[in-house]
Amino acid sequence: MKWLGQRERQKLKEDEKKARKKKQHKKSKRKKRVYVIKKEFSSYKEYMASNTWRNKRRRILKRAKGICERCKIMKAKQVHHKHYKTLYNERDKDLIALCGICHGTIHNKISDEQIEVIVDKMMLQIYP
Repeated sequence: MKWLGQRERQKLKEDEKKARKKKQHKKSKRKKRVYVIKKEFSSYKEYMASNTWRNKRRRILKRAKGICERCKIMKAKQVHHKHYKTLYNERDKDLIALCGICHGTIHNKISDEQIEVIVDKMMLQIYP
């Protein structure tokens, strides 16, 4: 390994700074992903009642083999959007099959105490 003099070290530091600035400039020029929502339905409710949604829902439930993808215990009966950026044009990875309890907890509709009561009731049915 060669020992660098003060001028060489200074030059090396300047080159590293230039390289970092160039890299940051490239990052800022990157195109941001724009989500285009194709809205062929007059309302979200209409979309949920459509054959398009019904087919997607069926496909997601089939992918999960009817089991909740969150708790992996209960039977999945609902399909949840992970985000709404691609609403009306969702990809399979944007959707998740859930049981009613997990779906309620995601939307903060069910408290922890209510979940414990439900689980206790279920356990009594399984192990009387």
